[in-house]
Amino acid sequence: MPIPRPSSRVVVTAALAALLVVGAAAAQGFDDPDYAQLFSDSLHDLPMPEPGRFWLEFEGEVHEGELRECGVVLDPAAGDDWHRFDASGSWLNQAGQARAFEVIRFVSDVVPSWRHIGHETDRVSVTSRLDGDLALAASGSIDAAMPRARAEAMRVEPQGDLRMHGAGDAPLTRILADGMHATVVAVLDVHPAPPNHDYYTDDTVHVTGPIAIAMRCAP
Repeated sequence: MPIPRPSSRVVVTAALAALLVVGAAAAQGFDDPDYAQLFSDSLHDLPMPEPGRFWLEFEGEVHEGELRECGVVLDPAAGDDWHRFDASGSWLNQAGQARAFEVIRFVSDVVPSWRHIGHETDRVSVTSRLDGDLALAASGSIDAAMPRARAEAMRVEPQGDLRMHGAGDAPLTRILADGMHATVVAVLDVHPAPPNHDYYTDDTVHVTGPIAIAMRCAP
């Protein structure tokens, strides 16, 4: 027996009801006290580098370098539905191996997308290579034996349960209201492998562990 089709009036009524629910949630926006905010009142206690540079501690080593990108790319002051900060940089470890980090923090007012990407998401990832090719590391190109590592904290809804990959105290990324100073403290874990995929082998070297980054964006 075919599935009965609802009348057009029922369809329209249901669609309007759904839009009203989503619209009511979205209308609260970032003025809702339960909503996460992009910025924090203070940073982690880390050394702050010169403008356009990062300070980083990872693998028991301390490094400084130039930021490839850094700043608020979707600005709360502009009234965007998304507020987002991006930063990235690369360095050679003491063994001459290339490393690159990427930091993303965003909060979203796009309610229908929350179940896919969350209302609030913090992510720091590191790409590692056996060689010293910083350009490839910065592009996210990995050696087969050295995959990316990641820490991520996400809330699907405002004030919702925290979903954590790796470890750290949320927010992992703290950004001052000037949008120029930011810090990250987290513990990176193995990047999740795709389902039903032989992503890792017995020879895979996972570069994980605590990471701390301080960033000062260029004016």
